[in-house]
Amino acid sequence: RKIEIELQELEKRYMGEHEQLAKRQRKGMDRMEQSHVQLYKAKVRELKSNQSKEGKRHKEKLKEMEKEALKQVESSVPKEGRKKAMSRTKSDVQLKKQEEDKKFQAYQSERFDDEMKKLIEVQKEEMKDLELEGLEDTHNIKRNRENELWEMEQRHKQEQHQLLKQQIREAFHMQ
Repeated sequence: RKIEIELQELEKRYMGEHEQLAKRQRKGMDRMEQSHVQLYKAKVRELKSNQSKEGKRHKEKLKEMEKEALKQVESSVPKEGRKKAMSRTKSDVQLKKQEEDKKFQAYQSERFDDEMKKLIEVQKEEMKDLELEGLEDTHNIKRNRENELWEMEQRHKQEQHQLLKQQIREAFHMQ
């Protein structure tokens, strides 16, 4: 009877510890997920802002390239063929600008994807570490429970042995 009561108390205590650990882990995971969402949004804003600034610089660079090409045509071509040369140069520059724009957009898109992949990998690693920590805590609780259970059984066996020993002595003394 005494053993059963101790076992029930042990089970009750460890179930409580396990439930508390599970709640802590859920809260920790929820907090981490919220933090990751906020970091993700902030990173997207930061990258978009940087890309916007880079895009403006890129467009300015293309405008300067166009101005330089037109200046060069204006200064090197005689007045009578200048109109035709200017329109040809404008169309060539326009094609080049379109190509450069496509390359720039592809470059920005690739950089954005790479940065977001890095962030996601870091976040996955953090989640994995938190889950691993939780598993270790769960195993420690189970290990402690088993150790206590084993010690309790040892103690009860020892008490039972002592009781039997005493009963045998008393039986011999009565004879």
